[in-house]
Amino acid sequence: MLSKLENAYLYILRVVVLAAATLALIGVLVGLARSATFIADFVGSKPPTAEVPGGTLGDFVAEKRPQGVTLDSQPSSATPDVQPKIKAAVRSLAHYVRTRLDVVLADQSVLTSIFTDKSASLPTDEQEQYGASVAALMDQLDNSKGNPLSTEQIASLIEWHADKFKANAEVAVVQKQAAQVQAVQTLGVAGAGFGVFVALVFCFLIVKIERNLRIVHTIRAQDTLSEATRKSQV
Repeated sequence: MLSKLENAYLYILRVVVLAAATLALIGVLVGLARSATFIADFVGSKPPTAEVPGGTLGDFVAEKRPQGVTLDSQPSSATPDVQPKIKAAVRSLAHYVRTRLDVVLADQSVLTSIFTDKSASLPTDEQEQYGASVAALMDQLDNSKGNPLSTEQIASLIEWHADKFKANAEVAVVQKQAAQVQAVQTLGVAGAGFGVFVALVFCFLIVKIERNLRIVHTIRAQDTLSEATRKSQV
């Protein structure tokens, strides 16, 4: 009776240990998968993009509309292929003021200096992205078909874009840091799950070894009894 009850409890223990170890292993795999995704998205290098949320020419016009700025149509944003990007932005802006305001910029170094100073005020890893972004914005301005912006409004556009870019860059940094913290926490959970898995496997192995040793002892005792019986009969 006690032997059957013990076997039943051992069977239940084996099922529970196997189920718990399986769940722990699944948790480890899920944690590693999530951590790999976060690391790939936020730690790995990404190519710079000229897309700045809330930083297009249309957004500027929408915000400045009470001041009399209008725009009939907006072309799709595109990153100029000309390098460096700041020079491309200066060329687009110079072309815009020449064709729309009838102002010829004999010396474009002032514009180059303005964009360069804006870029230099940013972290090194964001300067290339700023150049691509401002080049795309100036390309939008050069291809716009609405009422032309005055020189004061163009200066306001440049400042507005720089502020937008900095704000969005700061948000991106905060999001990246939060994702990195989450990735570390997920790795910690995965490590704890792996520890639980190993502990459960060892528990299962110990129970298995104990049962096998008990069977060996029982068989040896039976063999000894049989040998003694045989000798007594002889």
